[in-house]
Amino acid sequence: MTARLAGHVRYALTAATCFCAHNAILIVADRVGLTMMQAASTSFCIMIVLGYLLLSSWAIPSERGWLGFLRYAFAMALNFPISTTLLWLFLRVFELPMVIAAPGATWGMVVVNYGMSHWALAGQQAASAGPFGCLGLPRTRFFWRHQSRRLKELMLPRLRAKEARGAAERPSTSSTAELPRGRTRRRGPR
Repeated sequence: MTARLAGHVRYALTAATCFCAHNAILIVADRVGLTMMQAASTSFCIMIVLGYLLLSSWAIPSERGWLGFLRYAFAMALNFPISTTLLWLFLRVFELPMVIAAPGATWGMVVVNYGMSHWALAGQQAASAGPFGCLGLPRTRFFWRHQSRRLKELMLPRLRAKEARGAAERPSTSSTAELPRGRTRRRGPR
């Protein structure tokens, strides 16, 4: 098994553990009588700590520290409004029970959490690649700057040739150019 595939498998196992723990917390909190926001907030606080410890120690091995934890907490905090909105949608709009709504909302966040976790924990290399650089997308700054330069080099001769053809076909644009029937252009306002 390649190192990259092994990393994806470790991440998937860690995500499955977090998935089950998050849903268990939501369902138990609902049964105890907490509101949806109280249940979501409780789960968020517990899962930030549990997720960081699992991911930083096993799935995305990295040096643990407050900066990494704060970056991870920030990345997951960006997900909180989205996951809570999805949960509200399933509970209030579709009137599904929490046993179905919690996993539905959680599945909606799996891909986003994957990208954000790598960005937060993989350090400087991932930070420069952006949140979804771990998915194999090109690094933004260097890749697109290089592509833009190549595109200009390829397109510049074509643009110059087109401009030269257009200039030869266009009538003169000076203000005293002759118009049909001997009229000249007006200058200034009427």
